[in-house]
Amino acid sequence: MKKRVLLRVLAGLVCLTFIVGSALAWYYLKGPGYYAEINAVRERLEDIPGVEILELDCVEDITIEHISGRINIAGKGEVTLFNLSEDSFRHSESIRLRSIGPYDLRVESEGYVGVYESATGNPVRSEFYGGDADIGPAGEFASLFPFEIATVQAVVARYDDILRIIAAWPVESNKAHFKDRTGTDYYYYVETRNVQQDAPSNGG
Repeated sequence: MKKRVLLRVLAGLVCLTFIVGSALAWYYLKGPGYYAEINAVRERLEDIPGVEILELDCVEDITIEHISGRINIAGKGEVTLFNLSEDSFRHSESIRLRSIGPYDLRVESEGYVGVYESATGNPVRSEFYGGDADIGPAGEFASLFPFEIATVQAVVARYDDILRIIAAWPVESNKAHFKDRTGTDYYYYVETRNVQQDAPSNGG
């Protein structure tokens, strides 16, 4: 009798575990939890005064990844940011800027970035290309900005200062260069687009 009760209890626990597991899997993989991160990013952007979301995109895999946002700042202009998360609005060591105003950022690099010789396992110096620059506190381009940029709010507040610095970047025919502490070479420049800039506010 006790054995039969024990079996029923075990069967009930297995059934309950399956139901709870299925519910959690649905929540995070298909239900509201799947979109929790991108929804949180949208809400944080909407909380910033003067910011209009023009586009919010992501890569959908097992989870939402690589959230990017194109926004317009009232009285200023457009900004596109990559790899957004909730931390991007609190304090993040990485703030990836894709474009600001009429400027698209372009970065070409050469260094030891995780490529190895299959036969020996020795690291190989390789080239890579990117359409954004990490201007966050730990980013490769942090030293080009005389102020810290650790949040999206800082990007919005410092729009004019960031734009002024990016506007001084050369075009592709005359790339600028620096070498980081790991020996990686960075070549950077901008491409320009016909982006509508808002009329500057009375505050500047």
